[in-house]
Amino acid sequence: MKELTILIGTCDAYLEYLPNCVKLVDRYFEPIVKKVIVGETITQNYQGCKFLTPEKKEWGYRILHGLDKIDTEYVFFMLEDYYLSQTLSKEYFSWLLQFMNRECANKLMLSTVPDFANYQYVRTIDNIKQMRSDSNWLASIQPSIWKTEHLRKLMKPEYSPWDFEIIVSDLLKNKEYDHYVIKLDEPIYFNFVRKGGVKSEGWRQFLNEQGLEL
Repeated sequence: MKELTILIGTCDAYLEYLPNCVKLVDRYFEPIVKKVIVGETITQNYQGCKFLTPEKKEWGYRILHGLDKIDTEYVFFMLEDYYLSQTLSKEYFSWLLQFMNRECANKLMLSTVPDFANYQYVRTIDNIKQMRSDSNWLASIQPSIWKTEHLRKLMKPEYSPWDFEIIVSDLLKNKEYDHYVIKLDEPIYFNFVRKGGVKSEGWRQFLNEQGLEL
């Protein structure tokens, strides 16, 4: 799949969560694509992955460094504490990318978040919902396919992940019409760590079910 790269963002403080993230990407992500991991100062080696350590600077600076090394039109962007849990087939991602090409989408989020997140939609196309320009969380960093250049333009060196979600969502409000969400009936990932480094409820059970250790 020549038009897509996986980009995983991490940091020195969260490196303990990265090995399981990569194991699950290898297990469940079927398309053969380039894989780029952006950390801070400590490098880990994973087969088939390029690990970048641009130095101990803000998250946005480091993500931009990673994006500058990517030459594909699209990037599947995720953080190290999102653990894939279901197979994402080549056919499925080919269909998603065809949709993005046809609809000129800038972002396609794979979401299991119910409607209490207050996403707002304009219409549904092929089971994929177009977000309203005044929706909340237009810049959510849940695992998503982004048009690489679009994500690069939105990212600022000084941003934290929280800054990106809040500030960029506000900047895009009433301006962005090309963000989409595919609402999933079954979770395809487990958000292992919440804000502040708190592990999500059920984390031990998830690791046991996946045959993993921490």
